[in-house]
Amino acid sequence: MLTEFKVDDEMSDPGMDAAVRWADAYAAACVDVVTATNACAEVANSAIRARNTAAQRPQHEISIRNFEKMAAGREQEFLLSIGLS
Repeated sequence: MLTEFKVDDEMSDPGMDAAVRWADAYAAACVDVVTATNACAEVANSAIRARNTAAQRPQHEISIRNFEKMAAGREQEFLLSIGLS
């Protein structure tokens, strides 16, 4: 992270120190956003794969229902992960 950047204490600029702290906080927030986005995308992709598999024919009706049930569960999990349910 940017906090590893150090300037000689005698030559330290308070403005630069503040900028480094803000940049470090921003980078940490970006990591959190990307992590959350990847988690949501993983659940959404799982639901899409289950829906696509359920739509494939020919296939036994029990398999179709199981894939549809799996997709519905993953869709509900996705809604929870983004705070909509």
